[in-house]
Amino acid sequence: MRKTLIKKFNNEFDLINFFIDSLKKFNDKSKIRIGVSGGSVSEFLINNIEFLESYCKDNLVFIQMILIDERCVKFENNLRNDKKYINELKNSKYITFHNPFKNPKLKYLLYPIEKFMNKYNELDIVLLGFGLDGHTAGIFDQKKIFSEYDYIINKDKDELKRISFSLKYLNNSKKIVLFSTGNTKYEFFKKIRNKKDYILNNLNYSQCLFLIV
Repeated sequence: MRKTLIKKFNNEFDLINFFIDSLKKFNDKSKIRIGVSGGSVSEFLINNIEFLESYCKDNLVFIQMILIDERCVKFENNLRNDKKYINELKNSKYITFHNPFKNPKLKYLLYPIEKFMNKYNELDIVLLGFGLDGHTAGIFDQKKIFSEYDYIINKDKDELKRISFSLKYLNNSKKIVLFSTGNTKYEFFKKIRNKKDYILNNLNYSQCLFLIV
């Protein structure tokens, strides 16, 4: 059975400080690469950009947030996962954002992804939300769990195509953290923890953090 820290927080202030403490082990690097996925993750990080900026400034480090999965839609479509990050981080001095899925047309997907993979063999931290069906990182298809490729294409519950880094690639990250909000997700996680037929439990996560207010 995996050793996992499961921790509940009653406010964002305590949670962001806990998360920032976990970044300190990477202070010897000039840039910390954080993979991100999930609506709750983007909302949490964007709400606390000032704290992350302050951490970067005080420790002379930079953060690069890297999108883990994207919907295959046109750029102007509001369903794109990168919209919030682009808008909120455009003026940041210390935090940059990278979407390796620059062109959502399938025939153009390989180039930016391959370029990204060659540049970064692993991510420092991956921060992932999850759904009540056990999906995570934009991966809904159970058949994709054991993919040997670094990225996969599948469809979500609305039959919309998604492209994601594979579990194989994500599991090479130095640290994987599951994150969610609300007591419903917390109780769900307790019930399905360690059951391999749920996609999220095929990740080598070491922490699961819940914001319950």
